[in-house]
Amino acid sequence: MNAITQIRSQLSLELAGGTAFVPIDKAIEGIPFDYADRMVEGWDYNLWQLVEHIRIAQEDLINYTINPDYVAPKFPEGFWPNTTSSPDKEAWEMSVQAVLDGLERTRMLLSDVSLGLMESVPWAKNHNLLRGVLLIHGHNAYHNGQVVALRKVLGIWP
Repeated sequence: MNAITQIRSQLSLELAGGTAFVPIDKAIEGIPFDYADRMVEGWDYNLWQLVEHIRIAQEDLINYTINPDYVAPKFPEGFWPNTTSSPDKEAWEMSVQAVLDGLERTRMLLSDVSLGLMESVPWAKNHNLLRGVLLIHGHNAYHNGQVVALRKVLGIWP
């Protein structure tokens, strides 16, 4: 196995989580819908906002990395939901599933050897798939920790 293949494999494992932090699927699994939009004193965001932010940012990073027609959302408001409350249970469940689907899509991109891991994408000099995956990993890990901590404060962490 060459070095690039090893890097791709290790990154894929890290995206799945569980080696250094709680995997995102475990962090968001089983959150009762009626807790999704509860605000806690001292916290700037609720679970809905955090999960939706993870989804939006992850989708944006994937899009930025592979789409030559990429247009950035307005920062920072384009990266957060425009409401503090989940519209309904179905929207909540769709957001949770979209986070998981986005991670799987990122892992699939890593396994696609036709995509250069370290070659600059033509529309973004010095940016590449490796950078995009590392940003997704780091960003998700950061907010994943917030989800776990907030669930503990709310008393809904297993």
